[in-house]
Amino acid sequence: FFTALPDKSVIDSSDWQDMVLIDFPIGIKDIIAMGKGEVDIVLYARPLESGKKNVARMSQLEKKLNEIVANANDKRYLIIRDDARSMYDTDINWHCNVITFILKVF
Repeated sequence: FFTALPDKSVIDSSDWQDMVLIDFPIGIKDIIAMGKGEVDIVLYARPLESGKKNVARMSQLEKKLNEIVANANDKRYLIIRDDARSMYDTDINWHCNVITFILKVF
């Protein structure tokens, strides 16, 4: 999903076990010969029935994200991992990991 998740009622009625949200909180700024901005990739994993974080599912999501970034070799852009933090989204009651990347576009 881009920028926003679906309504909670949609998420609750789905059988989704994970979701990914992509957000550009400050957009891409023009810096003379290149563009630069932050990209937040928010990985969501449905909690286990006990309510605990589904670490195995989150690990799968992070592994796939790392593969995608490692294979991104287009000379027109550069992706730099900047920050990662674990959170709990109280709006939908799912655990999430927010990974922030710096994106440079040449």
